[in-house]
Amino acid sequence: MIIRITYNTLVENGAQPPDNFFEIMDKVMEERHKRVLKTMIEETMEDIIWETLERCDMNADAVLVKKILERIEEAPFCKMRKETPRVIRALKSMGFKLGVVSNAPSTFPRKILRKHGLLKYFDAVIISCEVKYRKPAAKIFQIALEKLGLRPRETIFVGDVKEIDIYGAKKLGMITVLMKYGDPDWKKRANYLKKILPYNEDPDFEIENLEELLDIIKQLISSKKD
Repeated sequence: MIIRITYNTLVENGAQPPDNFFEIMDKVMEERHKRVLKTMIEETMEDIIWETLERCDMNADAVLVKKILERIEEAPFCKMRKETPRVIRALKSMGFKLGVVSNAPSTFPRKILRKHGLLKYFDAVIISCEVKYRKPAAKIFQIALEKLGLRPRETIFVGDVKEIDIYGAKKLGMITVLMKYGDPDWKKRANYLKKILPYNEDPDFEIENLEELLDIIKQLISSKKD
């Protein structure tokens, strides 16, 4: 989708991408993705676009690149689970601080939250392209904790990729919850991820629906009282 959006935006603005444009951009994205998995330092979508244009021997200005980025960020990359708004509102009504820690080469996670009217409920939104570090690097979790004013053991982290979300959060001492049915694209990359990120940390809890998180929290609160 990203490559098609980039290509169409270039053509609509009078540019003439080469016949092998899709192949070139796909290679740039794959090279950079493999690199970030090894370094845990984020690559930005803007840099990916500029490198693609350079490899294609295409001239472009910052205005056109900005248009491409805006189109990409408007694309429906993430589908929100239907129970998500209810759970977020319930957690906020219970007095909890909420945060997002997302691996993304652009700021579309924040735009998705704003689109669904949920951004106002979050006390911190940490996106890897803005802080440079990616999960499972400890630094991106530490940045979130600092913004929230919390210690690891006061925090529950919910993620859907065991090798990235659970490993990074649990190594810092957070309570971890694995969403069993997460992003299908990441599930397809599971074998590759295990080779590049051979981490093995089991979550404290596993859920299939976000509403189960409310029961986990009640269980944890009850256990502290006993």
